[in-house]
Amino acid sequence: MSVERLGSGMSGQITAQMDIEWLELMRQAKKLGVTVEDIKRFLEQKKPLL
Repeated sequence: MSVERLGSGMSGQITAQMDIEWLELMRQAKKLGVTVEDIKRFLEQKKPLL
């Protein structure tokens, strides 16, 4: 599926770009040895990052 088909209009373009960026982050994490469990644990944290 092409990026253009992921959504329509501006919000679809933003979503498609975010999906591409998310995939790249996950690829980099995998290369660094970050596990799926590590990512889940990080996403489940209740504290704000800043």
